[in-house]
Order: sequence, then C-alpha cells, then structure tokens
Amino acid sequence: MAKRSLGLDAIRLIACLMVVVFHASKTASAPKYFGPQGHDWLFEIEHIRMPLFFVLSGYLMSTLYLRRAGGTALAADFLLKRAKKIFPLYWLALGIMSLATVVVVGFLPFDGAMGVIKTLLLLPQDPSEVGGTGAPVVYPAWVLQYEILAYGLVALSMCSRFLLGGFLWFWPALFVVAAGSDTWLLSFLGSQWLLIFWFGVVLGQFLGGVAVRRGVALLWAVVWFVVALVTRHEGLIDQVTEELTHGLAFCGLILAVRSFNYPDLQRGWASIVRAGSDASYATFLFHIGVVSVGCRVVQACGLDGAAAHLISVLLCLVVSFAVGVWVNRHVEPRIAHFLNRRTTEAPYATPSGNA
Repeated sequence: MAKRSLGLDAIRLIACLMVVVFHASKTASAPKYFGPQGHDWLFEIEHIRMPLFFVLSGYLMSTLYLRRAGGTALAADFLLKRAKKIFPLYWLALGIMSLATVVVVGFLPFDGAMGVIKTLLLLPQDPSEVGGTGAPVVYPAWVLQYEILAYGLVALSMCSRFLLGGFLWFWPALFVVAAGSDTWLLSFLGSQWLLIFWFGVVLGQFLGGVAVRRGVALLWAVVWFVVALVTRHEGLIDQVTEELTHGLAFCGLILAVRSFNYPDLQRGWASIVRAGSDASYATFLFHIGVVSVGCRVVQACGLDGAAAHLISVLLCLVVSFAVGVWVNRHVEPRIAHFLNRRTTEAPYATPSGNA
C-alpha cells in the first residue's frame, strides 16, 4: 500500500475550507445580516475552489482505481463503496437541514414527489428551476450531482481498456459538442466541472507513476495562474474558461505536493491536517447550517459592520471544521460499521512520489 500523502491531504482540506469561507462570506454579506463590505474581495474565490476540488478528485480516482486491473466486478464494487461513502451522510445532513427549513420557513422547496426522489438520489436538477444551484435544502450538493456522474464514468472506464481509452481521448470532444446546449441534460454533460475532473484523470494516468521535478510542476501552476489573472483583468476570459485555466494550474500544484510529506512539520500539525482531510466531506455537508446559525449569533451579539462580517466568517470556519471532525469521528464510524465499510478513504501518494 502506498504511503499516505500529507500534501494531498492538505490540498483536500484547503479545498473544503475554501468552500466554507466562500459561503460564510456570501451569507454574512447578505442585507439581512451585515451587507456588502469593502473586504469582500478577499473571499472572491468562487472560480478557484471548485476547480481544485474536481481536479483533485479526478487525480485520486485515476491513481487509486484506473491504474490497476479492472473489470465489471471491480467497477460494481467501486460504485457500491462510493455510494456507501456519499449517501448515508448526505441523507443525514439533508434530514437535519430539511427539519430546520420547516421550522424556520414552514415548507420544503421540493418540486413534488419527483423532486424529492431526485434530491435523495442526487440526480441532476436544473438550477434555473430548483434552488438556484440544482440542489434544494443542502444547496452545495450540486457538486455531488457531478461527482456521482464522474464516478459513473470512472466505473465504465474500469470495465475495459477500450472504454478507458475512449474516455481519455474523446471526452473533450463531447465537452465541445455539449457545452452551452439548449438541452439542459446535454449541457450538464458538457459542464466544465466534468472536463476539469477529466484533467485530473489524465494527470493520474499519464503522470501518476512518473517522477516530476517539483520546480517544473510549480512553474506550470504559476504560469496558468498568471494566465487566468491577466486575462481576467483584461476582460479576455469568461467564467467557464477561467475555471478551466485554474484547473490546469492545480494539475501542476498536485504534482508538486503529492510526494511532499513535510518531514519538518510538527507531528501535531500533521495530525490536524490529516484529521481535517478525513473530515472534509462531513464539513462540506454540515457547514451550511453552521453558516446560517453563526451569522445569526454574531448579529444577536449586537455586532455590525466589517468587524462583524469578519468575525462571522472566522466563527463559521472554526465551528464548521469542528463539527466536521466530530461527525467524522463519532457518526461516520457507526455508519461504516453498519454498512461494513472502511471509515476513511484517504489520499495516497503515487509510487514514484514515495521513492
């Protein structure tokens, strides 16, 4: 078994915390709380946080599952393990948030019985019709809709080398055809998120077992970050292209840190990083409730203005992290025991990274 990569653990944790900070800032900036602030630009990471998540997910799926012998039986086992990991905790978060929504608002924003089924099974829903993101109640769960589809593509690729080759070589062509389609489900397939996930898969397939100089990988990352920054400033880039550019930059970052185990880092800090990484999924699911309550608590304390906004963001970040760690340590093990699965599926370095 390859050694666990503290570098990939750190990236996984950072991606999760960026999501928390972004949502906490957006919520605190709402008129009913503290309104827009001059420092809001510090938290404008909406085009950065998700490319990091998807490219890392693609890289891990590729190195852990697609670089070894496959077959339909292993593909089915992979999907079962993913389902056991994703759905139970998601259903718990959905249940808690649904109850809170009924108490606060008085109703649930589901589009009939079919809307409930789609929400429970994380089936794609049109953002223009459902909740603004395509995921009612637990609105960041739109990410999981794409992740579920991405896992399906990985499972198909595990069935045969022919299907894997088709995914590796022809998925960008599907993106070009489907992107911007008037048919919503087709445009879902042509999403930039699935293409960024594909970036990670390709990275794992072709460079997952190859030693790459850290300086070269970092240079790659810096160049693409600069391209995104300059073209955005000059108005030469749209949102989708900016996110794709950041995805390419994060490919270099992953190569640079995958074997970086920080031997000089104190053991305590390393344990915090690993605990946070293990708890990233729980933090992602439960931070929405924390963000809403956190802003209300700060407001109830009589605070206002920029200071209240910053305190809200910091409070939501710390409490969300703590809740995620608690759920990971006390709830997920019980779910795992009940479903007979491993509690943690952590990022591992590639063989070349451990040499």
